[in-house]
Amino acid sequence: MVALPKSKTIAKDGENRMSRSTTEDWDEERDVRPNALVVVLGDVGRSPRMCNHALSLTTELNYNVFLLGYNDTTPHPAIALNPNIRIVPVRPPPDLPRFVPDPVALVFKLLWTNFFLFTAMVPFLVHLILLQNPPGLPTMFICWIISHLKRANWIIDWHNYTYKMLQHKWNLEMDFSKKSRTAATEAQQEVAKKRQTREEREAALREKKRAARAEKKPAWNLRKFFVEMVYRYEGFFGRRCTGSICVSKAMRADMRENWNVLSSVFYDRPPAFKFQKWTLSDHHALFYRLAHEDGIECFKGTDSREAATEYTAFTYKDTEGAVHLRDDRCLLLISSTSWTPDEDFGILLDALCRYDRARASIPDAPDVICVVTGRGEQKQFYLEKISRLQLSHVRIITPWLEAVDYPRLLAASDLGVCLHTSTSGLDLPMKVVDMLGAGIPVLAKNYHCIRELVVERENGRIFDTAAELSHLLQTLTTGFPSANSDLHLLRTKLADDEFDTWEDTWRSVCAPIMRAEQNLHLERTLAGR
Repeated sequence: MVALPKSKTIAKDGENRMSRSTTEDWDEERDVRPNALVVVLGDVGRSPRMCNHALSLTTELNYNVFLLGYNDTTPHPAIALNPNIRIVPVRPPPDLPRFVPDPVALVFKLLWTNFFLFTAMVPFLVHLILLQNPPGLPTMFICWIISHLKRANWIIDWHNYTYKMLQHKWNLEMDFSKKSRTAATEAQQEVAKKRQTREEREAALREKKRAARAEKKPAWNLRKFFVEMVYRYEGFFGRRCTGSICVSKAMRADMRENWNVLSSVFYDRPPAFKFQKWTLSDHHALFYRLAHEDGIECFKGTDSREAATEYTAFTYKDTEGAVHLRDDRCLLLISSTSWTPDEDFGILLDALCRYDRARASIPDAPDVICVVTGRGEQKQFYLEKISRLQLSHVRIITPWLEAVDYPRLLAASDLGVCLHTSTSGLDLPMKVVDMLGAGIPVLAKNYHCIRELVVERENGRIFDTAAELSHLLQTLTTGFPSANSDLHLLRTKLADDEFDTWEDTWRSVCAPIMRAEQNLHLERTLAGR
């Protein structure tokens, strides 16, 4: 296909790409490079795993990639400026008035998304469809139809479950783990009944009737019914795709047990284009630049005791131009949160307050600057709480960083905190991958499968409560920035343990499934794994 011209800015380039919604401009090379649709149905710029997939598809397998999703945030320049990747915007459903009932609003959004997603996908000559789930409504249905119409391979990348997201959103208590074993359980009961005597069967029947009278049948609930249908829907289409990849071993086992969906585990890993080896001079330049932006003035620091031509709260440049770390620097703690209930920021806030009180009695513990990035519904609520705090040894800032600055600030930080707990308990947080890829240890909130990623005392520590997090901060950082601190030892272990890159892992797990010349059957693909 004809290469798209590189524009001088990412924004202008993105506008040029979005103005074309079919492959007509690329006719000359259509027969040379296969086409792949990467379907996000979310903000493309805030879907790093799918953006990384798009880049790998074009660099490793020579695909032309069409990235379908909402164009709210500009992706990394490696994605936005790649001539073989086009962002195709999908029109999001409008917000309805509050008086519209939830069922009506849900049906409207499904119909809207069905129409605009289908019309966005139909024009393409496509060889591969890669779908992010969730959301699976209605994307699974649409991708299944398009894959049949175009005779394309259809791969699902399972990040979580749609039914779990809805269950969490509506605060519903439902147990689906039993559904896959219902038939086997009933068969066992039938065998047991045949072995009972007549008196035992009659006694069991009387007891069953007594229990039924004692327990009232719960009222029919539309939301529960809908979530159960979504559960069945995900399993139904999950068994009909060409192949599946998922983010954890726990999720792979769960999908196989409940739906008989087979998948390959593809762990998130830091991409080489985003995370690289930064020098101390790079860190200093970043600190110095950010210190002059609104809300990050605390990076300026005070005049260093050493002779310096430039200084920040963490570094200084001497008269010969060499950059040094300050001996009196603060601990730079970083956390990224979605500011939602499944990432309880209150735990970190409480832990920092506890640390601030304890710091007064620990003379060799450092002051802390805590950087919290991200956007979400509860951010304003917590900003108001932070503004009312009177902390002496802890400073909390909440900047919004550019895509290119976030990995650089991670690499310049001393320690990371992850509050993610997962609605399903089966996915692994990308933010932890980013932190480990940047070379900083992680303090992670405990949940079902987090230990697949965070290994105690090797690349991080795990906590359950705010008190435990505060205690870890105190024990790890006492003596900082001395080389004798527990944090320094943890960073040394992490540096010695080479972390696989996205590119290496993608070649071994995803490339065999997504090659255009192969029409892989899922069971055959996974048989050798």
